[in-house]
This record gives sequence, structure tokens and C-alpha cells, in this order.
Amino acid sequence: MDRARSIGLAVLWVLTLYIPMGWTQTPAQVEGPNRPPASANDPAASSMRVQLQADLEARINRLKAEHKGLISELQAILELASAEKASKTADRLKALIATRQRQYEKDLASLENRLNRLKKALSESDKKELLTRRAGTSGPLFSLTDQDGKTVRLSDYKGKVVVLEWIDPNCPFWRHLAQRGTLKQIAERYKDKGLVWLAINSCSWSNRRQNQRVATRFELPYPILDDHTGRTAKEYMATNTPYVVIIGADGRIVYNGAVDNAPLGRVQGPVINYVDKALTELFEGKEITITYARPYGTPITANR
Repeated sequence: MDRARSIGLAVLWVLTLYIPMGWTQTPAQVEGPNRPPASANDPAASSMRVQLQADLEARINRLKAEHKGLISELQAILELASAEKASKTADRLKALIATRQRQYEKDLASLENRLNRLKKALSESDKKELLTRRAGTSGPLFSLTDQDGKTVRLSDYKGKVVVLEWIDPNCPFWRHLAQRGTLKQIAERYKDKGLVWLAINSCSWSNRRQNQRVATRFELPYPILDDHTGRTAKEYMATNTPYVVIIGADGRIVYNGAVDNAPLGRVQGPVINYVDKALTELFEGKEITITYARPYGTPITANR
């Protein structure tokens, strides 16, 4: 009886810990009251839409983190109950976990549906403002498979600077950079500083075998991750190749956008490599002077 009571108290403590963090709120309560539709040309309305998207993304990430923590705690207590042969308590825990999982999936789907509707309604000016604002926000977590079949998670590189490079061997703009080794040289230059470089293939045809061929053909020294569904590209708002996102050691985005200002090497004036510039400033502890540059190149097929 004492063991069952102790387990029950542990469950109560976990629920008390997590419920105040948002579990009792419905998506409608979290999102706030509905606002009347605003003019697409109204700067204030544009800013409001961009801010609302940023808020929704933050709430989705928080919901995922809180759910993961709660379920982890409940699973640990369930294992204890099973080990103590407290069968009734274990059954109730299983039912509680299942209920929480269903509620989580319902809340997450509601928030993601609203976010997707909002993204579709964003104008080009909205998107530019949003991408500019992404500097300082947390990079969305992902788990993808590389060309060797290894699962790669962004969370594996906590505390490190990570570069995400969207690639497409059929894109002449990315091919131009790859054949000249532009990005490989940057990756090598900062390797001793602990830089992690990950290529991502979000083309609809991406798979392990194809990415092995790409890695061999262009002699890429870093992993190519398969994102053929385009989900990770959409979360990072990567629309074209080449496209680069730099995530600081604190997990926050410091740069996203084009590699440079010279598509196919053509530019009037000096060439500015935004990626190299941002990494130099980052590792020197300086403020990033350019946090976003409009991307050029070939649209990612999974996003079409």
C-alpha cells in the first residue's frame, strides 16, 4: 500500500509540475481571440501576421518539449510501478499516458493547422520580414537519415555551431558552388573550431542511394540528409537551392538565406559570401552584421 501511495504521489507531483505550463489550455485559449482579417498592404497588419506566426511556432516547440518531458517522467514512474508489481497503478498510468498522448496530438494538430493556414496567407513582404526576424529564434529540431543510413538529429549537436546547406545536383546555382568547392572550403576552414556542416536534400526524389551518388560525384566530406518530404525545408522556410542556415552554439539561428550575392559568379561589384562572413563574425564573438539575404536558385521540388 505504501509503495502504491508513493507512486501515486509521484504521478501527482509530475502532473502538478507540467499542468501549469499549458496542458490545461486549449489551442484557442493559447492563441488568443480571433482578429478580423487585415489588409495585405497594411504594414501594421503585415507585422501582426509575422508576429503571430513567430508566436505559433514558439508555442508548438514549447508544446512538443513539455509533452516529451511529461511522457518521459510518466514512463519512468510506470516502469517503477511495474517493477513493484503495482498492477492497478500501472494500468492507470498507461491509461493516463494514452489520454495525454491523444490530447497532445489533438492540440498539436490544431496549432499546426492554424500555422499552415497563416503561412499560406503570408505575402512576399511578410515572408521577407519573417525570415529577417528568424535570427535569434531556435532552430526547429529534426531527425533525418544520411546517405550511410545513420540517423542524424539536430539535438545531437547541442552546444556546437551547425550549418545546414540545402542542395540539389540538378540546380545549376548549387552545382556552380559545388564544382568550385566554395562551401567545402568554408566547412574545412572552421572544422577545427568544432563546426558541424550538414547538407540537406529536400528534393522529392531524395533517398539514401541518390545521396550517396551526389556525395561521391561532388566529393562532399559531410553528411547529406534525406528530407524528400520537404518537412524540414518548410520548417526552416528554405525555398531554393542553394540555401543556408547557420545555428549558433546556443541553438538559435544567426543567419539564413543565400550563400552569396553572386549567382553563378555574376555580380556587379565585390563578391560577398554571406555564410563565410557570418561564421567569421560568430567565431570571433562579434555581432552578425547580415542575418538574412534573399535566396536565389532553383525552387525545392518538395515545396512546389
